[in-house]
Amino acid sequence: MRKFVLCCVMVLLSGTIFSCYHSTSPSFQEDQEPSFPIIVYFNSFESSADSANWVGVYPSQFVSDPSPGGGEKSLHIGGGCLQPTAYIDLPVQPDSGNYTISCWGKRGIGVGSVILTICDETYHDGTELTLRINQDDWTYIQSEESIYCAPGKQLRLELWCGGYAPQTMFVDQIKIERVN
Repeated sequence: MRKFVLCCVMVLLSGTIFSCYHSTSPSFQEDQEPSFPIIVYFNSFESSADSANWVGVYPSQFVSDPSPGGGEKSLHIGGGCLQPTAYIDLPVQPDSGNYTISCWGKRGIGVGSVILTICDETYHDGTELTLRINQDDWTYIQSEESIYCAPGKQLRLELWCGGYAPQTMFVDQIKIERVN
């Protein structure tokens, strides 16, 4: 009986040690490159949490008019003279890379733009990707080019609508991806 119990304990211990080894061993090599594209930012404007860190975006602007596959809501934003109408500064990028932007959009009154730019000490360095929101129906728009962001720099996502006359636009499923 003792031999049977001792044998059972040995089997249990070896199984526990084996499973602990496999659960703590890394699943990738440290020098392995990440798989691109990497989603850096995504927002479909579904809940009040989706307005966090935005300047000029509020949950009251989330409306029940989603883009195809976009959940239940979208952002309906309007602006006038002061631009950008709204923006969010993304975290400082630790590594250099090229970034693209895509979204769904449709115009309300007039037209608008979704802009990805690089921030520096002087607001932004002039490098930007611009998506024009100028269609009456929901349209998927993506940048044809990428924007380079050096390590230690910060990406800024801006929404522009309006100018001399107030204008509005709808935006949904904004996505920024690092492509390399």
